[in-house]
Formats: sequence, C-alpha cells, structure tokens
Amino acid sequence: MIIHLDPNKKEALYSQLYQAIKDQIHSGHLAAHQKLPSKRQLAKDLGISLNTVINAYDQLSLEGYLETKPRQGYFVADVRFQVQLTSEQASLTTSPNPSWRYDLTKAETDPSLFPYEIFRKLYTQRFDSQSPDLLGPSSVQGLAPLRSSLASYLANERGVPCQPDQLILGPNAQALFQILVQLLPPNRRIGIEDPGYHAQLPFLKEMGWQVQACPLDQLGLSIEEIPLDQLDILSVTPTHQFPTGSVMPLTRRQAILDWARQSPNRWIIEDDYDSQFKYTGRPIPSLAQLDQGNQVIYMGSLSRILSPGLRISYMVLPASLLSLFYQKEKQFAVNLNTISQYAIHDFIQQGHLERHLNRARTFYKRKRDRLINAIEAQDPQAQLIGLDAGLHLLIQPSFAFHSQPFQAQLAQEGIRLKTLADFSIHAQTGFDQQIFLSFSGLPMDEVDKLISDLYQALKQHKKTTKT
Repeated sequence: MIIHLDPNKKEALYSQLYQAIKDQIHSGHLAAHQKLPSKRQLAKDLGISLNTVINAYDQLSLEGYLETKPRQGYFVADVRFQVQLTSEQASLTTSPNPSWRYDLTKAETDPSLFPYEIFRKLYTQRFDSQSPDLLGPSSVQGLAPLRSSLASYLANERGVPCQPDQLILGPNAQALFQILVQLLPPNRRIGIEDPGYHAQLPFLKEMGWQVQACPLDQLGLSIEEIPLDQLDILSVTPTHQFPTGSVMPLTRRQAILDWARQSPNRWIIEDDYDSQFKYTGRPIPSLAQLDQGNQVIYMGSLSRILSPGLRISYMVLPASLLSLFYQKEKQFAVNLNTISQYAIHDFIQQGHLERHLNRARTFYKRKRDRLINAIEAQDPQAQLIGLDAGLHLLIQPSFAFHSQPFQAQLAQEGIRLKTLADFSIHAQTGFDQQIFLSFSGLPMDEVDKLISDLYQALKQHKKTTKT
C-alpha cells in the first residue's frame, strides 16, 4: 500500500490518510478482504502518530470500508455495492464534504465566539518568555500545569474530586478511550447507550469486547431493560444524553453506582457531554461527584467550550487504574502541542474560561431560542426534545414523512442532517421521524431561512397518513 501524505496541506493528516485509503479501495488497488497493515506498523511506515492512523481507520470502519477481526486486524470490506449507490443514497454517506452549506450533524462551536485576541496575547506572552520548556514534549499524561488548572476547574464547575495526577490529557475522546481499554482486563462486556455515540464500536470489537446495546426511555438509560448482572462496564452520558438530550435522574444515577459497588471489577465511564451548557434549572451533579467507590471514569473536553481545533480532552482515572497507567505509560503515544497546553493553562488560570463559559451560555441560549421560534412558526405542533441543555435538539414534526428521500433532497441542496435512527444500533419505530439538529455552528441570521428550507423539503415528502 503506497500512500503519500503532505504535512504542508491545511487538510489534517488523518483526513488525508482516510481519503487515500478510501480512494484505493474504490479504485481496486486495495481488494476486498485484503489485510491492511497494523495501526502501529502504518504509523511507523508513514512517519506519523499512532492517533492519526487510529482516527483514519476508525472513520473508515464507521463508514463500512474496513472490517475488524478480533486479534487479526483490519481488512478491506466488500464495498462493490458502495460504488453502485444511487445518487440519493450517495448523498447520505458520512464522508467529509467541504461543500455542505449547512452540516447539522457536527459537534462544532460558533467561530464568532472564539476569544482570538485573548489567545493571541497568551501565545505571545509565552513566546516572549523564550522558556526552553516550550520546545520540549510534555509527559504522556499531558502538561502538569494544565492538569493542575483543569483539576481546579472540574472541582469548581462540576464537583469532580480529583488530583492533577489523576488527569490524562489527549487530543480527543477516542484517543483517551483507547488508552482506557488497554488498562482494563481483556474481553470485557460493556453496555453502551442506544441510540448514542458509537464511534468506538470498531475498536471495541477489534479488542474482543462484547458490546450490549442498552435501550433508553425519556429519562435516559432504561435500567429495568438492561442485563446489568451480565456487564462489567457501563458507558453513559447522564447529564445530557447524546443524542436524545435526556437527563438521567438521581435515582437512576444511584442505581448504577450501587451496581458498580457490588464488584471491584465494575466500572462506569461517564462522558459529561455538554454539561457546561445548562439553560434552565440547577446544574446536574456529575456521577463522579456522587461516586463513593472510586469506580467512575470521568471524561470531558474543552472542544465543545472553545474549539475542536484546540484538541484537548481529559480523563480522570481512579487510583487503581492510575497505577496501571504508570506501569504501561511507555506504550502510549499521546501527542499534544506543548505551547497550546501552556496557553490553555493560562486561559484557565487567569479566569478567562469562566468568563467565556458565561458568555457562551448566553449566546447559545439566544441561538436556541431563535431556533425554537423558527420551528414553532413553521410547525406549532412539532415536538421539540432536549431543550434544557446542550448544543443540539431533536425535532419531531407534527406529521409523518419519508425520511430517506427527505435527507437525500436536503443533501442535494447542501444541507446535511441525520435522524435519531442514524445514531441507533437497534432503531425503534419512529426513530427516523426525529430530526437531529446541531445548532452550535449555525449562523444566527441564517436560522429562519434554514428552518424554512427544512420544512419545505419535509412537506414535499410528507406521508399521506401518519405511521
């Protein structure tokens, strides 16, 4: 497999690698069922980071171009059918498309909010110091000062009791999750929310883990329907479930904490997704704040607060897993920019993060309200789900519609969106009638026009009778 990557391109290396492999599959240079190099071997051959290869392989697996076989590696899937997709089906693929007029599936931030001037000053001050520390690598855990400021932030903002040494920093949640899996015993049985964020599925299957899709109800994880006794790990988004926006009540939080306490080999992975953006009521306590048994692994990110481009996510490890991390840390290669870590540390220490969060909450609440008004103007009887927090919501129109042609038409118009069914392993009846809409990156003055276009397309694909 011959691949050329250009580090001088604006396009990220993982995206270049993803596209290069995909092109070779479509052209036939990579044949169906052909084994690909291991992630480590390909990273070594191309002189790139392991995480770059992991991100590319994960995206290709997610889109069906690669298959994983436990303990054997990655193989090219039989994608002959993908080459013969109809134009409607092709428009629904998840491949990166820079021509989207609106991409309502992306977890992005509004660029107008980013504090450019503050970061320019922080970077300048650090460069002016000419400290040799700026040029050296940080530890595998991440820069110590940044971990210290993040620990204080988590204690104050989310009530998470942690020491700086418990924090592991990474470029994204996927990289941290892959470290975590290597700290836990092999062949674990993990329960994941369904619908939910399933980008880790190919990696889990590659590692030989058994995955149990756990159904949800209006209050999040449906405890009564889950075979808890058959699981070792639960992965949850209790504060703002992705993608339904439900909030897990205290009784259920206590129930899964009680389940974990029954065995030292049980763990809860808490992704505190969008917890910073709560618009009504009091802040919801994190599971980690309630945990008395040190069996919650807390994960979060600054990407949703500041910008995905900063690439800083974090994981809080309980003491028992932290000792395992130190034993295995030479196996991990987490590459974070040292200067950026110092700048983010300064941003937090000088109080900018708290002020930015307050500003962002006000801004996104105003955008959410504008979106609600636009939807209600088009469809007063529409059901809006997940309004209390977060940067996305679900729309269930007051009438039934044919979801696939609706999505295909919007794709042709440059609008990319998904329904709840697209986030599901076992899609239930009606999931394709709930439209997922991420509004964080949507320009405020274009909200009304977007919703008008969306409903115009919906009405063209309206079912004659509601099903």
